[in-house]
Amino acid sequence: MDSASPQPDHWPDRAGRLGAGAWRWLESPLVLRTILALLLALALLAGVFPQTEPQAGMDEARWRLEARARWGRAFDIAETIGALDVYDSAPFRLLLAALGLVSLVRLTSLWAPRWSLPPRRGLVARSAARSGGEGEARRPEDAVRAEGLHLTPLGARDGLRFAAITDTPSRHALAGLLFLGVVLLLVAGFVGGRWSWEGASVALALGEETVLEPATDLRARLDLLEVRGSGAPTQRLVADLSLRQDGAGTDAAQTTARVGIGQPATVGGLRLYMVGQGPVVRVEAEAAGGERLRLTWLGGPATTAETVRVRFAAVEHEQIVALTGADRLLEMVYYSSLPGEGIDEPVVHAVLRDASGGEILAEEFLTSDGVLDDGRVQVRLAAEYFVRVRAEREPELPLAVLGGLALLAGGVGQALWPPRRGWLVTAEDGESARHLLLAPEREWAERLWRGLAGEHE
Repeated sequence: MDSASPQPDHWPDRAGRLGAGAWRWLESPLVLRTILALLLALALLAGVFPQTEPQAGMDEARWRLEARARWGRAFDIAETIGALDVYDSAPFRLLLAALGLVSLVRLTSLWAPRWSLPPRRGLVARSAARSGGEGEARRPEDAVRAEGLHLTPLGARDGLRFAAITDTPSRHALAGLLFLGVVLLLVAGFVGGRWSWEGASVALALGEETVLEPATDLRARLDLLEVRGSGAPTQRLVADLSLRQDGAGTDAAQTTARVGIGQPATVGGLRLYMVGQGPVVRVEAEAAGGERLRLTWLGGPATTAETVRVRFAAVEHEQIVALTGADRLLEMVYYSSLPGEGIDEPVVHAVLRDASGGEILAEEFLTSDGVLDDGRVQVRLAAEYFVRVRAEREPELPLAVLGGLALLAGGVGQALWPPRRGWLVTAEDGESARHLLLAPEREWAERLWRGLAGEHE
């Protein structure tokens, strides 16, 4: 706004008055508190009632039956009032948009004083006069500067000059970071909802390969597992993965990534997370003559191989391996411990059984590598691990990090150094002038008024 423009609140046209009123309304603390209260009420509603929606392709009748069995009457109430997916509902989204608009208005008022307007409430009007003979009275610029404040001209009209009184640039910039953080977090949420992607978690044992992102045919192979920690409570795995795209040709360069629990990796715009881990038993078998036997994991892929890696997704879950051509079945059950057998660590109960008669031919409780031998067949077992990996595309992550940091810095700034703001209207007549100071009831405003009236020390 140039010096010839009128102060916004005194625009004579109807559009100007409506715009000033709308701006004041959006900047009102009452509006902000109302939006936050409504968001809190919806969040509490989401905490009380189940939040569930049928998955893509899932039968709706089955979904309702399972939901009622799980949540009972709470599901029926939530469905009746439309509270099954609060965070994706129209009222919640509208409130977030309103919060973003209010934050943007408040940020503009703090960082662009020419757009600021005095609120209708919360200000005290103080008048001061300066005549040509009163040498002690300060010019407005000097009085404002003495308080460490800045005077920003807003324009003039009908012999009146309007100006905004703002804090030091660093203090009102720091205070504005609070609202900038809110805006960035809301934009990050929109970007994430529109362009983010989350793949299914896939299980990988050593040497296995699977597809992480079907759209680009990105494949991952588990090359190495590093075990850190000695005991079960502290034990964790770090995995080295090789990544390639099948559609990129045989000469396409592979990339590697190292992931662990709480240690994601970034590869080509994707974030790779390890979301779980578990035990694996590597099984190999050979006949008495030394020839390798082919094996089929009955709970796994429908293929045969000389080496299979059997995963245990849960304790006390039986897994069976068939030994092709030997009429043998290998049955294994994983336990976290077996106090009855005097074993207080993870153990696998392995049984080699005759497939035709069901007779047990060999049996062992294995806490590490071991062998089962019935005289005709020898089965070697080795303890390993598998990991669960999930790929995600998170374009919103940088914005979310910046928004969180800005929100934290702005909150600290507002708490420790609240921004000082006021408005000054000056009417000059020759060497005389009258000032009208609009500012909150604060000590700095009282000192500024005394300076304008010439009552400074």
